[in-house]
Amino acid sequence: MGVQYARHKMAKRGCKMVDLKESTVLVVDDEPDLCDMVAFEFKLQGSRVFAANNGRSALGIVESHHVNAVITDIRMAGYNGIELLDNIRSRNISDPAVFFITAYESDLAPSEAYHRGAEGIFPKPFSLKSLVDNVQKVLAPPKERWAHRPASMPAWIIERQFPSVEEAREESLLQLGRGGFALTTIGERPRVGELTGFKFVLKDPELPLIEGTGTVRWVRPSLRGDTCVSGIEFDYLSDACRSNVLDWIDAQHFVAYIPRM
Repeated sequence: MGVQYARHKMAKRGCKMVDLKESTVLVVDDEPDLCDMVAFEFKLQGSRVFAANNGRSALGIVESHHVNAVITDIRMAGYNGIELLDNIRSRNISDPAVFFITAYESDLAPSEAYHRGAEGIFPKPFSLKSLVDNVQKVLAPPKERWAHRPASMPAWIIERQFPSVEEAREESLLQLGRGGFALTTIGERPRVGELTGFKFVLKDPELPLIEGTGTVRWVRPSLRGDTCVSGIEFDYLSDACRSNVLDWIDAQHFVAYIPRM
């Protein structure tokens, strides 16, 4: 197994986004001012917006309307955001997209949020623009949003070879989800928010190549000495592998957006 790391200067990047005028957004928070602020921002984008002050009310809205994105607090009385996510994902692994906003880092580690099927987690206070941009990006179909090469140079380039995806998963080296992957890295750690290039060559006829760029969403220590595990969200998949990777992911029916491994 070979691995190469290289650090480069970061720059701004672009990605495929959807027009939120065609989207329905549900905002869930027991703080009325924050709920109204987030709801108003999406109304400015032209979205149809619902609001709820607890998870139980939010679930009723999801059950009675076609909602594209749920933006929810985690810590709420009666029925919290984690319970809401788990209920939604028990019905559909990807629709609606779910994004957490939270004031308490102890509520849920990012690795756990993505593993349970959330598409994003934003600590309070957060940038409304970043939230809107992330929702726009995630709501674009993967075949479209992963087809656009970033304008920037990645901060990291990682190249590896694996016998197969299954063997890499069993050895806790690489595990794929429906929106990214968890990867064990050796030595210097990637940083959250960095753009990373990757090229994984596999001796697997169904999935011989996974190549593109992604954003580091979380990093945690590994039990293996100087190694760590990084959760990386797909931003771009190369033309050489995109169709194969999309078909393979679709066939797996993953709940995890990025698995925790």
